[in-house]
Amino acid sequence: MPTLDDTTTLAKNVEIAANDSLVISNKDASGGSLIQQVPAAQIIGGYSHAWLFNFDSASYAVAATSATVDLLTFSATHRVDKAACVVTTVFNPSGTAVIDVGIQDEDTDDYIDNLDMKTVGFTKNSGDALETPAENAASAVSDPTDADTLRVTFTNGGSQNLSTATTGQLVLLVNVIDINDYVDIIPAQ
Repeated sequence: MPTLDDTTTLAKNVEIAANDSLVISNKDASGGSLIQQVPAAQIIGGYSHAWLFNFDSASYAVAATSATVDLLTFSATHRVDKAACVVTTVFNPSGTAVIDVGIQDEDTDDYIDNLDMKTVGFTKNSGDALETPAENAASAVSDPTDADTLRVTFTNGGSQNLSTATTGQLVLLVNVIDINDYVDIIPAQ
């Protein structure tokens, strides 16, 4: 098995695919090893969090025309600067099928707004909080209230329940910046 010392002898790759694995040392991990694998798409895209939803996921396939899933509880030091959704396989309940991503008690579509899940594709920052940068700012940054939650909402505009879908998959990517993670991140000058 190669070690880091053998890096120069390994095969060279001129292309990185989204599903390639990169290795990180997770300083927040507990247990036997801090070493973890992460999909290349997550790291290269600059996203701290990723979630996968299938048509038959327990959180999606509910006997109702809509479902909400709380994914993460924000702390006072969290900021969100981008969110993306990749629909890899269309969802097929009758009627419309859309996803909204935002903050549960503020604006549930602040990050991803009314994304059609019946079309394969990639959407980034379509909600109001991230879509338009603040005046004179390089990019928009959302500052969620402490203890709020990141919420995804699936909605079928038709009369059929979400559980009637027989296909569908999407990946939700969100970059949550924790200001505390930057304390002493590099040596002082």
